Amino acid sequence: MMEPMTTTAADLLADHEHALFAFDGTICTLFAVLTAKVVANRLKAFLGREIPPRIAGTDDPFTVLRYARTQSDTSRQIIERELRRQEIIATETATEIPGIADVLRTLAITGHTATIVGNNATDAVRAYLADRKSVV
Repeated sequence: MMEPMTTTAADLLADHEHALFAFDGTICTLFAVLTAKVVANRLKAFLGREIPPRIAGTDDPFTVLRYARTQSDTSRQIIERELRRQEIIATETATEIPGIADVLRTLAITGHTATIVGNNATDAVRAYLADRKSVV
């Protein structure tokens, strides 16, 4: 009988110096208090009343952004700017994923590089990390 194969984090990192982490969902829950639905509704207000039903009914800020990109450069710029602003506001109430600070500290101690990636505004990621020195 063959033994089940188990892989630990140490095994995964043994031959790697670098680890990637998604910002929203792995480092924190960005829209924990200021919800994605609230942000989507705020973005839709900038688009006016003549938006398709699928956009009017969405709770996803990124769906609103994708739609704005199809409309005009002005719409895209307004929605991108406002989404960035809303994400920065959301960092104030974002919740840290339990245990992530320990994981990141352990990686640093063991000489690994951790890179945070995602689809959120760089300014929002920086604001979150600057306010939570315990995470980095």
